Amino acid sequence: MFGKCGSVAEARKIYDKVEDPGVHGNTIMLTAYTQNGYLREAKEMFDSMRDKGVVSWTSMVSGFAEHSRLREASDFFDKMPQWNVVTWNALLTGYARHGHLDEACSMFQVMPQLNLTSWTTVVSSLCQHGRLDEARILFERIPQWNTLSWNYMIQGYAKGRRLEDAKQLFDRMPYRDAASWTAIIAEYAQNAHLDSAGRMFARMPSQNVVTWNVMLVAYAQNGHLEKASSLFWSMPERDIVDVVSWNMIIHGYAQSGQGDCGMLVFQAMVLDGTRPDNVTFTGVLLTCNHVGLLSQGEVMFVSMVEDHGLVPGVEHFNLLIDNLGRCGQLQRAEDVLHTMPYEADPLTWTTFLNLCKVHGDLKRAELAAERVVKLQPESSAPYVLLYNIYAVPDEKRKHGLLSRLSRKQRSKISAGSRLHDSGPGERSLGDIS
Repeated sequence: MFGKCGSVAEARKIYDKVEDPGVHGNTIMLTAYTQNGYLREAKEMFDSMRDKGVVSWTSMVSGFAEHSRLREASDFFDKMPQWNVVTWNALLTGYARHGHLDEACSMFQVMPQLNLTSWTTVVSSLCQHGRLDEARILFERIPQWNTLSWNYMIQGYAKGRRLEDAKQLFDRMPYRDAASWTAIIAEYAQNAHLDSAGRMFARMPSQNVVTWNVMLVAYAQNGHLEKASSLFWSMPERDIVDVVSWNMIIHGYAQSGQGDCGMLVFQAMVLDGTRPDNVTFTGVLLTCNHVGLLSQGEVMFVSMVEDHGLVPGVEHFNLLIDNLGRCGQLQRAEDVLHTMPYEADPLTWTTFLNLCKVHGDLKRAELAAERVVKLQPESSAPYVLLYNIYAVPDEKRKHGLLSRLSRKQRSKISAGSRLHDSGPGERSLGDIS
């Protein structure tokens, strides 16, 4: 009974009320601890148990392996009086899942018994680490495949951009599920074979929202916004349209400069009853900034918090700063920069620096430039930005700023300045310093 409780604490309360839980009850409580990461409590209970069966030992191996405590998992494994294939797979999966692929492969080679889980674990891990030829050799040795093992191999080829191998394997499959179709369609899409992706999508017996979104991303990211929009509005059942689908279209319009369309899609999204998320508002704020809907930017930022209960991330504050700066409200932009609940990162200061340049506010530009240099001393980009700030008709200010920099920093500015052609009458940085 306590094994089905909603929390470990509740399970323990019920367990404590049982007069004699026995081996079975102890094992259930132990498993509840290990599966939920209560490893200290699990070990205390395990040490107190007089009768420890293979299930109890396996629970300890699995729990410690799953939570990346592989040395302790291995110690439990080595102390076991006997193992079964589930125990072997528990440690094997721990090695594979946490990046110890060589140990997993070595263990696989000495396992006295293998089942489909053993084979699939190693094949999928080899694929995830790009060792596709080794994975294929093992895959072909699997005594009996299931759809999952086929899909892991196809997805591995897709990730490795080996389209022909993926398609050849896909064609061999005796049965394909939605994940199989999605993997091959995504492979075509990622390699910009949009016509082939579209044909496969049309052949798919039953599309799900993941596959629809793969096609939306493919069209939007490759500049085919009309096709993406047409596909989006043709989705047969509105209840399969999720927030990712809406976000793809909003971001697509933002990046293509069609802000009015992006805002209309956002309004339709809200009316449709789909709850926007942080990614949605990144696209909405980008839309406002890129196509001149500046008065809307701050309104949408406020709406994000007050109407939709979302917590803005640093990227949203950066976009708000950009929005206010584009409106010429540098003081308010600076206020946001200093009062936002995040430490301003290099992108924040670089955004503000560029805004200061646009509006000719040298005092604020100097402050922003110094912060960029402090945060990114090894990057040449802030030094080029600094040079552009110094390239104003105020020799005293330029000389004063350069005198505060080290020789190494001045040399970086000089190197960066060579990216720009000097106009008539402009002096070199060597002359300035």
